Amino acid sequence: MHHLFGLVLAQRDLSRAGDLFSLDDAEIEEGLSEALEQIRTISSSADYQTNDNDQAVVEICITRITTAIRETESIEKHGKALVALWESCLEHNLKPSGKDEDTPHAKIASDIMSCILQELQGEPQDHHLEKQLLWSALLWVLGRKQHRVAGFGHQLQHRLNFPDWRHILSS
Repeated sequence: MHHLFGLVLAQRDLSRAGDLFSLDDAEIEEGLSEALEQIRTISSSADYQTNDNDQAVVEICITRITTAIRETESIEKHGKALVALWESCLEHNLKPSGKDEDTPHAKIASDIMSCILQELQGEPQDHHLEKQLLWSALLWVLGRKQHRVAGFGHQLQHRLNFPDWRHILSS
């Protein structure tokens, strides 16, 4: 992982997080999976829901990571780490706490799903990651967290501009 990414994530340093955008995509691409793993650890901590600093650092890092993945066309390389982080978000409440106010984990989950689906919409290829993500979503919906899907589904529909996000599961 790039030294600056490691520093920002280890110290949850919001003041330096913006500096990640000054790095070249190719310079940080190799360590993106490791950064996603660290984000998973941070977002799984007991105080993440209430720690505004950690949430802001994670949001900036996720934006930087998804940008680098898109620009370096490395979705297949980092897809497993993206899906692992996405699945860890499903262990938390994704239902909005107020009007137009998404939970921190819903934001992460939506950004990741958006990244994967946007990257895989292009050229015909093996859509293994998309299928893995959608299979996880289907199992989650059918499983014990069914009551939480409404808020997440609405946010995803809005973010991806899908007329009805359920049509993804039927294809």
